[in-house]
Amino acid sequence: MQRCPTCNARYTSGLFCRRCKTDLSSLQRMEQQHKKLLLSASRAFKKGEYEDMFFNSRRAFSLIGTYDAGRVFACAALLTGRFDLALALYDHPPKRRCPKASNTKTTT
Repeated sequence: MQRCPTCNARYTSGLFCRRCKTDLSSLQRMEQQHKKLLLSASRAFKKGEYEDMFFNSRRAFSLIGTYDAGRVFACAALLTGRFDLALALYDHPPKRRCPKASNTKTTT
């Protein structure tokens, strides 16, 4: 999260917006869950468990529909034979990119 959804102030840190004092803890939990699900999808891919990859990537994409989550979801759809869904995700990708997702390193 880069900005407060209520007042659009730049987010720095903490559980509350510095300007309007909106509680941001539920959004932070949602972002953490999103990252965990993408990591789980990545681990499932490495193990060849494509149904688990599909399940986790679908949940991550439904939480926060970022460009990166959409691409992982599209790959999982391809690997599980859901070609129509993969094509739909490829043809109409989300416009938002997750700035931190491309910089994170996964450890095995």
